[in-house]
Formats: sequence, C-alpha cells, structure tokens
Amino acid sequence: MLALAGRFADGWYPNWIDTPEEYAAKLAQIRTAAAEAGRDPSTIRPGLQAPLVLAPTERAVQSLLRHPALRLTGLLRPASDWQRLGLDHPLGDDFRGYLDFVPERLSPDTLRAALRSVPPELVARSVLAGTREQVIARLRAYQAAGLRFLAVLPASALRSPTAALWTFLALRRVRKALVS
Repeated sequence: MLALAGRFADGWYPNWIDTPEEYAAKLAQIRTAAAEAGRDPSTIRPGLQAPLVLAPTERAVQSLLRHPALRLTGLLRPASDWQRLGLDHPLGDDFRGYLDFVPERLSPDTLRAALRSVPPELVARSVLAGTREQVIARLRAYQAAGLRFLAVLPASALRSPTAALWTFLALRRVRKALVS
C-alpha cells in the first residue's frame, strides 16, 4: 500500500502511527516508490489522523486513558501488538484488530470484560495523549519525521462537556505552538 501511495498519490493520510520513527520509515518507503516511478517525492503531502487525548495534567490524562470509549482503541489493536507487551489479547491470539472486530458477535458482558482488560499503556500507544506541552513535543517529533498536516479526533471530548471545551480551547494553543 505504501508503494502504491508513492507511485500514484498526492498525499498520505494514515491513521495513528505509534512513533515518529515508524512514521518516518513508512514515509521513506513512499518517497522511494515515488522516485522509482519517476515522480518528485516532495510533491507527496504527508499527513496523519490522530485520536487525541489532551488534558491539563498527567493525572487527568491517565484518567482519560481508562475511559471505556478510549479503551476500545487498545482493544482494536491486533493481538501481535498485545504480545509485544507480553499480554494476551482478550479476543484471541489471532485477532487482527479492526479486520476481525464484529461487535454484534460479542455479548455485552464479553465486550465489557474485554474492555476492562485493556491496560492504559496500550491505550496510550493507540492515541496521541498528554498534556498540552507533551502533545506539542510529540507532534514536533512527527513534524521532524516529515508530517505536514494533522487531523485530530478529539477523543478526550468524550469524557464530558467540560473536557470537550477544555480540549478545543487547548487545541488552539497547540496549533499556535506548532505553526510558529
């Protein structure tokens, strides 16, 4: 898929990628494919879609990462990601993430139990999470890796109307810090 993006696309807009290093490596594959196809690699605009958990304190961030709606992001990671952390996926060792998730095949009790088993550190790897300063630092690392545009899904807004308002106001400051 990365090679196809390099040969034919004018942009790249993946869902969240765990680290700037992984992002840079995938972008390099795209740019290599573009060059091999006779295209100028610099014409491909790299972006990223990121579920965002933004809170005023580290304690508030950790609380948000325990929210059931956010735990779903960890549950939908493939079993191989869980195994790298020494964990067993509650939906099975062969679970492939979004590809295998059919919620109507799970009883409400099974789904609730699976969500309770998702550790906050796995959720944290599945989203862009932190205080305003932490998020700015992480995004600067992605910018250094080649990121040029970002679309955030303000997941911390799921917590409450107050959290939503704080998130949207804080995003303005994050944006200002990143474009200056």
